[in-house]
Amino acid sequence: MFKHIVMWRFKPEVQREDQGEMKRQLEALLDVVPSLQAIEVGLNVSEGDAAFDVVLTTVFEDEVGYQAYATDPAHLEVVDLVRSLVCDRAVVDYLD
Repeated sequence: MFKHIVMWRFKPEVQREDQGEMKRQLEALLDVVPSLQAIEVGLNVSEGDAAFDVVLTTVFEDEVGYQAYATDPAHLEVVDLVRSLVCDRAVVDYLD
């Protein structure tokens, strides 16, 4: 199993409704990207300098499945939205 985890910080001007739309579009990828086995998107509720605003956890059979997701047109559309809303990102990919 291959897991891809991303955390983002929203730009200061991003509204709550846009945050919810990003979450909705990311979660909708489960229905359209065949190699995506599971997805979880969480909006942060805690505060602090080390806190990120949103976390994405995705699960694939293997790294090949992740690469198919990374280049899938539906995913790339959501990437455009995400990039318009965020200013900072951290990523962890690992085999489980």
